[in-house]
Amino acid sequence: MAYNFLDPKVGVLQGPTESGTVKLHPLGMQAAAYDSALGYARFVYVCGSNVSTAGALACYPGFTAKAMSAGLSASRLPLGVAGAVLSATSHYGWVQIDGKATNCFGTNNNHAAGAVLYVNATAGQIATSTSLGNHIVGMYQYVSAASVKIVGSSLSVQMHNPHILGLVASI
Repeated sequence: MAYNFLDPKVGVLQGPTESGTVKLHPLGMQAAAYDSALGYARFVYVCGSNVSTAGALACYPGFTAKAMSAGLSASRLPLGVAGAVLSATSHYGWVQIDGKATNCFGTNNNHAAGAVLYVNATAGQIATSTSLGNHIVGMYQYVSAASVKIVGSSLSVQMHNPHILGLVASI
C-alpha cells in the first residue's frame, strides 16, 4: 500500500502504514488518501490494543484498535484494515475504512473475486466460510486469490465503512 494523505488539516500526518508510541493526532480523526494505482481511501486514527500484524482485520470501538475475531463478531462494531502493528495501548496509528486494501490476511483456502467475506476464528483474519464468524458488510474481495497463506498473505479487498450486523453467521 502506497497511499499518501491529502490536504492535512493538522500539520503533517503520520503515514498510513506507520505507528508510533506518541499520540500525534486526535483519536477518531479521519483522513483521505490517494494512490495512483489504488485510487482514493479513508483512514481513522486510533490507539492500539492487540493488533499484532499490519493488514489485520480490526475493529475500533472507542477508537481503540482490536484484532477482530469470531468471539467479537456478534457485536455491531466498525471494522477496517490495520495499516501497521498496533499491539499495545501505547501504540498509535491508522485503520483503513474505505477504498482498496491490498495487504489483508485471509485463511489458507481459495478466495474467489466477489466472495462474501466473514470474520475468521483466528483474530485479524478474513474467511469465506460461514462456519467461522459473522458476515462482513461493506467489504468484498475484488480479485481472486488461490491458497492465500495465513502469514504473509496479500488479500485484496474493496471496502466502504465495513461493519458487522451483530447476527449469527448462519442468518
